[in-house]
Amino acid sequence: VRQLLNFARRSSPQQTLCDLNTVIDRTVSLMEPIVKTRNARIEIMNRLPDGISVNIDAAQIQQVFSNLLMNAFLSKEADVAVQIDSCCCDARSPESSGSQSIHCVRTTVTDNGEGIAEGDLPHVFEPFFTTRDIGQGTGLGLSISHGIVSEHGGWMTVESVPGEGTTFAVFLPVEVSL
Repeated sequence: VRQLLNFARRSSPQQTLCDLNTVIDRTVSLMEPIVKTRNARIEIMNRLPDGISVNIDAAQIQQVFSNLLMNAFLSKEADVAVQIDSCCCDARSPESSGSQSIHCVRTTVTDNGEGIAEGDLPHVFEPFFTTRDIGQGTGLGLSISHGIVSEHGGWMTVESVPGEGTTFAVFLPVEVSL
């Protein structure tokens, strides 16, 4: 019910310059009890260098990463391994019609789960789309996450290979690079 209410009345982000590494660390720390109960592993592969800041609502972006991690943990019964990787890059939104790239931070969340069927990939960010059994998910987590990232001037992508795993990428504009 909370997800549905959040989806219906999502507030504008209260953005401040933040260190995304700190937001990721807090999210991983909050997910630790679930990691233990699901016999999962999270490994932070690459971190952003010092001096890179993003203009974000930290609580909203933390919700995005929490949703991605929870989906990863549910991607198979046990022994889920999740890798988080952040870097700076120049990229262009797949939804933009122009050829202008922006300097951004890309954070990927990759799991070794069952993957997403090719036919389902175009729908993963749609509200109420879920492949889980009735009562196992609302189909709002990825839609909410996509909306939050869009409101921050960024975008999300997904790549998946059935039987091998899934990678979600979150792109956020870089505000400060020292």
